[in-house]
Amino acid sequence: MNLTPTVCIDAGHGGHDSGAVGPTGFLEKDATLNVALLLGSLLQGACHVIYTRQTDVFLSLTERAQIANRQGADVFVSVHCNAGPPGQGTGFEVWTYPGQTASDWLATDLFNAYAAEFPTLTKRMDVSDGDIDKESRFTVLQKTNMAAALFELEFIHTLGGEAWLMDRDNRMRAAAALARGVEKYLKLGTGLVTPPVAVPIAGERKLLEIEILGKIERIRNRFAEELQEVRTEVEALFRKL
Repeated sequence: MNLTPTVCIDAGHGGHDSGAVGPTGFLEKDATLNVALLLGSLLQGACHVIYTRQTDVFLSLTERAQIANRQGADVFVSVHCNAGPPGQGTGFEVWTYPGQTASDWLATDLFNAYAAEFPTLTKRMDVSDGDIDKESRFTVLQKTNMAAALFELEFIHTLGGEAWLMDRDNRMRAAAALARGVEKYLKLGTGLVTPPVAVPIAGERKLLEIEILGKIERIRNRFAEELQEVRTEVEALFRKL
């Protein structure tokens, strides 16, 4: 491992791929980007931090893995929000590629740090193979060459989960918990992770910008749909003349 470890942070979804959508319209791609930027802010200095995306852009799953591989990352953390059947689901979970690898240690450290920060949240895990991570052949886990974990935050598609994710303090605490997990895995022992209240605000400003632009886009789309409905009705009336 390099003297200064490289951590690749992957904000799930982006661009035309919004990910899951909350009941009031909060988008997974916006929540994941904000948490990813906050996470990177905390790790800067003790780690060389790279991102798969820092703006609202689309990247294929393979491209995300390639970014981490090209930069020789030591750790890959993909941030997502969970989703499921309407109105169902709560809690957090972490995924790794099948088999016993260094990724299992990373996942365990992330999970434990998160559970310590949010002891009342539901812990979703699979202990059948002796550890807490769930396993899947997700592309970003399959094609990365380093310890890699995909972390699912709260369920965004429920009213309670969406409200939890929209809370600024929860997002900052989530990023701080994940940073502590990365620190534990890398055995940095530097105390680099400051308390949640001291999390840099850059990522928060970015989320506000994204939320504003998203609302503008949704209004624009709604107006376009309504305009099309009016045109359709007018055309129908003209055909009756």
